[in-house]
Amino acid sequence: MNHVCFPLLLGSLLSLLSCSLEEGEENVAFGKKATQSTSTNAYKAIDGKRNTRYTDGSCTHTWGDSLPWWRVDLLHSHKVTSVAITNRGDCCPERINGAEIHIGNSLYNNGNSNPVCAVVPQIPAGQTTTYECQGMEGRYVNIFIPKLAVLTLCEVEVYGNLIHEANFAIHHSNCNLTSCGPLAQCTSDGGCVCSPGYRLPVDILPNSDSYGCADIDECVEESTICGPNATCTNTPGGHTCTCHQGYLVIPPDSMASTSNPCQDVDECSQSTCGSNAVCYNTVGGYYCSCQDGYMSSTDLNWEFGVTLCQSAQEHLHSLTPPEGQSPEIFFLNKLSQELENNPDIILAEGTVTSVLTTALLVTDNMSPEDGEDNSAEAASVILKISERLVSALVEPTKTQSKKTVKTPSMEINIHVIGPEGNITEVPALNAKENIMTINLPAIAKNNNGSVAAVLMSVSGMEKLMSPSFFRTENVTEMYSDIITATLLKTNDTELPEPVNFTIHHKKKYQAGLVTCVYWEDKGLEKHWSVKGCTASFSDENHTVCSCTHLSTFAILLQTEEQHAKEGDPLLEWINLVCMCVGLAFLALAILSFLFCSWNPKINNTARLHLSICLFSAHLLFMVGMSQTENTVLCAVIAGMLHFLFLSSFVWMLLETVQLFLLVRCLAKVQVIQREGLESWYLLLIGYGAPVVVVGVSAGVFSDGYGSKEQCWLEKDKNFQWSFIGPVCSILALNLVSFCVIIWSLKPTLVNMKSNISQARDTRLIVFKIVAQFFILGCAWILGFFQSSTVLKYLFIVLNSQQGTFIFVVHCLLNKEVREEYRRWLTCLCRAEEPSQTPTCMNIVNDSVKAASPSTEEMDKVS
Repeated sequence: MNHVCFPLLLGSLLSLLSCSLEEGEENVAFGKKATQSTSTNAYKAIDGKRNTRYTDGSCTHTWGDSLPWWRVDLLHSHKVTSVAITNRGDCCPERINGAEIHIGNSLYNNGNSNPVCAVVPQIPAGQTTTYECQGMEGRYVNIFIPKLAVLTLCEVEVYGNLIHEANFAIHHSNCNLTSCGPLAQCTSDGGCVCSPGYRLPVDILPNSDSYGCADIDECVEESTICGPNATCTNTPGGHTCTCHQGYLVIPPDSMASTSNPCQDVDECSQSTCGSNAVCYNTVGGYYCSCQDGYMSSTDLNWEFGVTLCQSAQEHLHSLTPPEGQSPEIFFLNKLSQELENNPDIILAEGTVTSVLTTALLVTDNMSPEDGEDNSAEAASVILKISERLVSALVEPTKTQSKKTVKTPSMEINIHVIGPEGNITEVPALNAKENIMTINLPAIAKNNNGSVAAVLMSVSGMEKLMSPSFFRTENVTEMYSDIITATLLKTNDTELPEPVNFTIHHKKKYQAGLVTCVYWEDKGLEKHWSVKGCTASFSDENHTVCSCTHLSTFAILLQTEEQHAKEGDPLLEWINLVCMCVGLAFLALAILSFLFCSWNPKINNTARLHLSICLFSAHLLFMVGMSQTENTVLCAVIAGMLHFLFLSSFVWMLLETVQLFLLVRCLAKVQVIQREGLESWYLLLIGYGAPVVVVGVSAGVFSDGYGSKEQCWLEKDKNFQWSFIGPVCSILALNLVSFCVIIWSLKPTLVNMKSNISQARDTRLIVFKIVAQFFILGCAWILGFFQSSTVLKYLFIVLNSQQGTFIFVVHCLLNKEVREEYRRWLTCLCRAEEPSQTPTCMNIVNDSVKAASPSTEEMDKVS
């Protein structure tokens, strides 16, 4: 035994002194205790193997941590001379780059704040590099990367000598079990050292009785020694780690550590909640809730082993409501009262959604005979229940928290700001494609820095809060989901500025008045109201509502007055009569244009085809508009109507052009050889342009033809503009052209008025000019003003008689045509006498071959 120092103390049985003994260097890390920031295989780096292939199971690594570290506990303080690190060879050698080697006795910051021995710039793949530490003292050796990285180690070897913290020299030649006292043990050189778990306190020399060794409190010195979800208990010479309730250590380990922490237990795998119940596993625990449609026998509080889940029917039958109140309303009021009596209750997400779903299912049992008042009462109570249930989800926070709860029937979004939140931006809450933008930071300033807001949408509320609760003469329908917005656990709920709701339309676009409404509860009176809410923007998919308060909101669509939807009998009768009269005169005009003899200078092509298109369109409109049973037939009818009405308007435009060219010739006092454009050119334009428009429209959106209501153009994707657009353009051109024509005829009309003998002709020409206003379709402008009953009647009467005006102006007031009518009437009258038939046929043949000599030039204006 080679003692470096061996002082004697006379008169004493023992002479002892703290000193250090140098021993031969060895890998003091082998087989010791290793841990790391993440993962559970830290010990693989001190297994004594320099195998550089990770797949062989001799290397360790962390996950992608922000500050990854690995640590070995040498159990006692050592004088470390060098540290050797073996890098991975099969992959990722750069993961060791920038690592720091720390050595010391402190576990503060997991040991990463101990003095630095060296920094690892890099280690070649599969190679071992040794770093000199110049005898640094410490119990813990850390490998630490001060950034976001993955730390990989295949082997860490620590070379140095044990520092004997309490090495006692004795005068006996041998050290036995009683030589060092109960808390120490002999060393190989005859001295004494404290047993594991004990150490010699600083500045205290051992004495002959206890030798000064004291217990190490690992739970204080290394607070994370047990890992998360566990409690550390110090014991003499060691410690124990006990998992929290709901956690267990994964075998084969029997005690938790940082390398094998306590793991959550899935209690729900054991079916602990009973029948008709749902088990929800949580971190460190679980809770039970009844299935949708079932109710807890112990109300909101679940008592394990006691609570039973009853069906809604069973539960309602077990209730005894007061006289005059339905069991459903009694149950809802009872549930609302229980929540009101427990304002600080905290409920799990599953319980909240289950109770709210069950509350809605209860209303399915309500009888229609109960009336709207009962539905409104149930709706208001459910709104109170939902607000209080959601309030039970709010947990206090110092900064901010967000929570979203989703089920097939509901979506809840909660945003909580705490006093230390320091939030400046205005958050947006979402629920079922609906968005609420609310200035929570401003509200928090008025509530000591704290505020909680919720936006939720629950399916099924529309059956209780129907559009019939909105006071209007118009037809209303629910155009969106019903959403509820409120402030929870907030004293001052005054809004510093309006809240914007972007509400998603749940139906296809329809023409009508989009209205933002909220549910107003005035005790006995409950209804939808528009107070404080306005629609600031609306398109096909969304409407933005700006409101000065929070409540329950929805979008209603007002389409038309109730009596209009049911049908106006007088209007329908007038429409039918006028359409029949118009069709009769259109038929007479067509026959006249086809079979009567006309002046060769007159071109009736536009008038003939205008009459044909109007006749076909009006007739098909009358008999085919309501043929919605067969979707294919309905689509074909809609396409034909699109083509025929477009053709009619194109022929109106061509007739306007013809009239304009004729008036221009009259104004220049030119001899008219033939009226207007060539017939083939007119036919090409009159039918070619509509074919192109209808063809392109059908190709772009073929589903736009026909609907469930009528065989006409759909309003989806603004498809109706494939008709309205061209019509508006033609009407504008015709109106402008008509004004130009009147202006061009002004000098001629003035000259005619100066001749008293021509006064009668002047009145006739003025009548023809006014009639041209209707023939050219200018009266169709009234179709854009259907909100007025008077204009609606005028539109039907005037436009249904477009054929009447054509027949009167172009046929009946034409001398040549009147002569033809006389000849035809004479022929028909004499047809009853067989002997006169040849004479009649001769008259007809003569009338077809011959034309009248000439007419007045002003008569051509007709």
